[in-house]
Order: sequence, then C-alpha cells, then structure tokens
Amino acid sequence: MKENSLSKAPVNDSQYYYQQLPEGVRQKMTYEQEREIRKVIQRAIRVPAKKLICVELTFSFFKRFYMVWYLGRDLRHGPRFDTTNKQNFIRLALHFFCTSVLWISLSLSAALLLYEMKTFFDIDLVPRQHADQLILDALRSTE
Repeated sequence: MKENSLSKAPVNDSQYYYQQLPEGVRQKMTYEQEREIRKVIQRAIRVPAKKLICVELTFSFFKRFYMVWYLGRDLRHGPRFDTTNKQNFIRLALHFFCTSVLWISLSLSAALLLYEMKTFFDIDLVPRQHADQLILDALRSTE
C-alpha cells in the first residue's frame, strides 16, 4: 500500500478512516449508512497528483516550518479566487501585486547577473562603442 509522505495514513484507504469511528457508532449503522459514509470518505481523501518536480525542504532550526515547491498541472476544480466580495477581491489584487513584484525583481536580478558575467568575462557585445551611445544614435536617426 502506498504511503503518503506527509501523513501516516495510507493514501485512498477509506477502510482505515472508517475504522477510526467508535465501535458503538459503527455497530448502530445500517448497511446503507455504512456504504454512504465510505463513499463520502473515499471522495474526501485527496489523491496526490503526479508532479514533474517536487522539492520538499525542512528547516532543522524551525520545528514547524517547511517549504514545498511543486511543478505540474493544476488539477483543482473550480476557481482559485472568488471575486464576489470585497475581501476576496483585495486578496486577489494583493496576490497579483506580490507576484508581479517577485517576477520583476527576479528579472532585474537575472539581467544584473548577466551584465556582471559579461563584464567579468570581458565580452564586448558592441565593439568600439558603448551601448548608451548606440541607443542615442538610433534615436537620432529616427528623427
């Protein structure tokens, strides 16, 4: 039986969860009630989707903190953000803002890193001319 890395219960085993009910409650159920409870449990157990990349980091100096990165298809059903009320709209706007700031900062950091690597390895992309002079000449020629 396949074990889930984050919990001790087997994945997709409704019998395990059904056995967690007190014995007296299980004995009082009819066959139909038991069958429906098992169906609900089976639907409630999340089946982990296959991921292309799964990185799980645990920090030893923090007892309750960990970081997980997944790369794969999003198999969740329904919209991720509900924009029907003001609170959810603000949450969506903050999510968009934070994501934009993150991508812009990563892009600028990558550009700076490439520029520093170009300078370190003494690569001259435009021989005998500076890039700013090249841009100014191009702007003057369009006038």
